[in-house]
Amino acid sequence: MWGLATVPGFSTPVGYTMAELCRATPTGTVDSLTVRWEAMERLAAIGAGRAQSAAMYAWSAVADSVVDAHDYLGGHQFSGAEAVAAAFWAHLAAKPGAVAEMCIAAAIEAWNSRLHYPATRGAVA
Repeated sequence: MWGLATVPGFSTPVGYTMAELCRATPTGTVDSLTVRWEAMERLAAIGAGRAQSAAMYAWSAVADSVVDAHDYLGGHQFSGAEAVAAAFWAHLAAKPGAVAEMCIAAAIEAWNSRLHYPATRGAVA
């Protein structure tokens, strides 16, 4: 409904893989997650080199998420602001304003519900 998989020109399977990997990061083992994030980093570099417009922003969100994941797995602070901003720009570049705004609002609501209702973490993609 609102994730990277809904951005025209971006890879739907990569969008779903990113969602799964983001959900797994707080609960998985550091070694296996590091390998998966490194593979995503290489995929982001390849994808960004071929993408145009909205998909470029989506690939940027992937690359920014990789940086955040490496920080998290290394025990460092991170904000996620760059990844979120890139994802929002992808929607704004790909969709009519009202549709993009609905996607962004849905994303904010989903993240907000996960923060306030931990039982729903990972339930929304």
